[in-house]
Amino acid sequence: MAQLIFYDNAHVYEVDGVKMTSVSELLRFLSREEYGSIDQYRLDNAAERGTAVHKACEVLYKYGTVECTPEVEPFVMAFVQFLKDHKCEFNDIEKPLADVERGIAGTPDLCGTVDGEEAIVDMKAQTVIHKTLVKAQLNGYRDLRIKNGKPEAKKLYCLQLMGDGKYRLYPVKIDGTEFDACYALHSALQKKHSRGAID
Repeated sequence: MAQLIFYDNAHVYEVDGVKMTSVSELLRFLSREEYGSIDQYRLDNAAERGTAVHKACEVLYKYGTVECTPEVEPFVMAFVQFLKDHKCEFNDIEKPLADVERGIAGTPDLCGTVDGEEAIVDMKAQTVIHKTLVKAQLNGYRDLRIKNGKPEAKKLYCLQLMGDGKYRLYPVKIDGTEFDACYALHSALQKKHSRGAID
C-alpha cells in the first residue's frame, strides 16, 4: 500500500519517495493573480498568523482547551462561536491526502459533518477572502477525499475567522472548473516535447 508522507516545514508531500504536487502549488496560477501585488513581508506575516490560528483551533477542537497568544485569541474565539452556532462533528482534521494517479496531494482543514451534512470546511484568518481561489481549493480537496474513499462532501464552506472575534461562513459551490483548469495548465507545463518540435 502506498505511503503518504507530509513534510510540514517544507510543505512537501511524497508517496513512496515520489514528490506530489500540492494543491497550493497547483493553484499558483490563481494565487499570483490574487496576491501578486501584496509585498512579501505582509504575505509572510499573514501566513505565520494563519498557521498559528489553524493549530490553535485544531488543538481546541481535539482537546477542549488551548493556550494561545493575544494576537491569535480573537480568531480562536470566532471559531468557538462557529462551533456554538453549528452542530459540527469533524473526524478528519488537517489530514494529508494524495491522488497518486494525478500526482496531487493536499491537507483539508476540517472534514466531517456540519449541521448533519457531510462537509469540508476551510478556515481563513484573513480580512479579504479570495473567492475564486478558495472555490478551487475546496473543490480540489473534495476530489482528493473522493479519490481516497472518504465520504463525498455535500457541502463546502469557507470559514472566515476575524480579529474581532466574529466569523463569516461562506457556502462554496461544488464545481471543479477552476481547479481542473489549474491542473490542466500545470500538466501542460510538465509536458516533454519531442526533440526539434513543439508538440
